[in-house]
Amino acid sequence: MKGWLLAGALACCACDHGLDAGPQGQSGIAGRLVFKGEWPAEAEEVAVAVYEHSPRQVADLYQLSGWDTGVQVGAESHEYFVPIERDGTYRWVIVAWRPKGSFWDFRSLLGCYHAAGDSLPTPVTVVLGQVTGGVDIEVDFGVLRGEEVPGYALCVGALPGELVGQAGGG
Repeated sequence: MKGWLLAGALACCACDHGLDAGPQGQSGIAGRLVFKGEWPAEAEEVAVAVYEHSPRQVADLYQLSGWDTGVQVGAESHEYFVPIERDGTYRWVIVAWRPKGSFWDFRSLLGCYHAAGDSLPTPVTVVLGQVTGGVDIEVDFGVLRGEEVPGYALCVGALPGELVGQAGGG
């Protein structure tokens, strides 16, 4: 499987990082994306998506808790902010892309948040009225060329095998 999804909703724990004061009344997750490798020429949109739980079935892919689609295509890095509307622990913070003329699908996943030493995506806790910062993600475009990217394997490892199999990557 070369990538994964962000799901149609975009179209229509403990965190090692401290809580930063956000704009008054804002709650969410913030961090920095760093892009490694050459951007694909066909890239039209890149987004950060947050899920309370990693998907167990295809329908779960539509259960986004928040997203940021403001990533500039071709950027070397991007400071993102995903607004979150309720307290909780969010277990899957991902980066996904879609090519021009395409929709978010199983090939969209580029990476996810995981702290060094974690064997699965690292959960991020959000407290209402605060922004959880330092949720940084490195995106290696080599995954789109079939290269082995350890962080990517960790992101897919959070998914049940039958779901990965449905995506053609099992």
